[in-house]
Amino acid sequence: MTNFDNMMNNMCCNFDDRIEDMCCNFDDTMDDMCCRHSDMDDDCPNHDNCNRSNFRTTIRTEFIIKASPQTICNVLQELCGQEVRIDGYSIQSICDGCSVFRFVVGDSDCQSITDIQLARSILCDLSIQYLEDAIIKVTSRDRSSLELAKLYCALQRKSHVNASYPARTCGLYFQADPIEDALNALKGGICQ
Repeated sequence: MTNFDNMMNNMCCNFDDRIEDMCCNFDDTMDDMCCRHSDMDDDCPNHDNCNRSNFRTTIRTEFIIKASPQTICNVLQELCGQEVRIDGYSIQSICDGCSVFRFVVGDSDCQSITDIQLARSILCDLSIQYLEDAIIKVTSRDRSSLELAKLYCALQRKSHVNASYPARTCGLYFQADPIEDALNALKGGICQ
């Protein structure tokens, strides 16, 4: 589970938007904070299909920032300005002037390493501290949102779901711990 108190050094609600030297230093400290999926390539090999199902699961990289609403606006404007596609997102206010913004970049069918690198670059250029985490996208070939809801409920019973939000297309994102158990639970539910 992502612990934002530790990530931001207990700065919630008493933080300064002018964070210096936070994210552009990709040293061991940042590697410990981030779950990077460097094995992803532009061919998007992360698809895990089941022939007996209308569902597909993929592992993607999610970006998570904790910032003021204005900082989140700046990030969104920069992403739009550089034509970065956002396939799913969630913004949650956690206290006055402090929100958590979770988002996944890329196409509805594929997230490439280029998408991830561009998002990293934008966050670094804006001096935004962020986390990367693995997230599962479940999509339905027949656009069956009711069955997607059933999958979420089944997953919730078998795994700890930290976050879930809709994809831009017919699909749901699930961030769960441990991700491997969550993926196996989804595969079991999909392929039965």
